[in-house]
Amino acid sequence: MEPSSDSSSGEHHMNISESAQYFIIKTKDTFTNVSHFLIEKSLSGRIGTVKMIRKMCSGDLFLEVSSSNQATILAKLQQLAHLDVNVTPHGNLNFLRGIISPADFLNVPSE
Repeated sequence: MEPSSDSSSGEHHMNISESAQYFIIKTKDTFTNVSHFLIEKSLSGRIGTVKMIRKMCSGDLFLEVSSSNQATILAKLQQLAHLDVNVTPHGNLNFLRGIISPADFLNVPSE
């Protein structure tokens, strides 16, 4: 999910991984005065039913999709209802972090 550049055209674009399922939707204004029902109806018409939609304290939308197809369509979304939007994957929640315990190293040679 790092920005990558296409060397042939020189364009910069966001490379969305198919495993991304958490997104932030931002607009020039905030979503605080926009009806939750309007947002949900507009999103379900574009990408189908999503797992979760929440308004954040900042006025942006936090969204969890249920499939990689929804993530692909959402990444291309530029307008939601009557608002111009910018969709980005969540910076932290789309990464897996594991815990390695000492028991995992029992049968590993020390070299």
